[in-house]
Amino acid sequence: MEKNIKGKKNRVIYWLTIIVIIIIYIVIHLLMEGFKEKYYIDNIPIQPVNHIRGTEKKEPENDNTDNKNIIFKYTEDSRRGNHIYMINQFPMSDEVGKSLVGEFKTFDFKLEFTEKAVGVKYTITAEKLSNSDLPDDWVKAYLSNGTAGINNCFRPNGRIKTYNEYPVYKGKERILYEGTVTSAEVKKGYKDFTFRMWVSEDVKVVNEEYLMRTFNARINVHANGNI
Repeated sequence: MEKNIKGKKNRVIYWLTIIVIIIIYIVIHLLMEGFKEKYYIDNIPIQPVNHIRGTEKKEPENDNTDNKNIIFKYTEDSRRGNHIYMINQFPMSDEVGKSLVGEFKTFDFKLEFTEKAVGVKYTITAEKLSNSDLPDDWVKAYLSNGTAGINNCFRPNGRIKTYNEYPVYKGKERILYEGTVTSAEVKKGYKDFTFRMWVSEDVKVVNEEYLMRTFNARINVHANGNI
């Protein structure tokens, strides 16, 4: 009798031990899966990545004279200057792209004018840099002044142009905007702009190779008038 009781007790202990081991295994497995998932997510590059920091003033390149009455002013990343770049971005609609705001999502700059700048013609361009490997027709490029988009950025159907659709400036840059300084702008003293880029929603290819591609563009300002 006592032997049977002892045997039953041993079997209960045995099965309890097995159950505890299984529970411990399941808990450890779940914790490891959670860790792996968190590790994977935390190591995906931030998107979009548009690093622009510091403060810098730069006179526009002038094709006719050394007199400078327009100043190109922007916040500058000490490593990248007047650049904006994308990495690991997914396609997005124009509505979302045009609304991108905040640090690392836009390139904000202004043109400051002297009293002699009235009538000066200038061109704002985007220059694709050599380390870019996203196709030009994948990248939407959008320049706005205040809350309004520049007319040149829109297709006839109202959608935003891709980089390759903009007119070419001197063989390597793309014209985002051509303007002439007005007396009202001189009185105000400056004109603000914001540049944004995103991957077109028309792009359907999403794979590991695609995610590692980048697009790096530099904003340039050229003064073309007699100043």
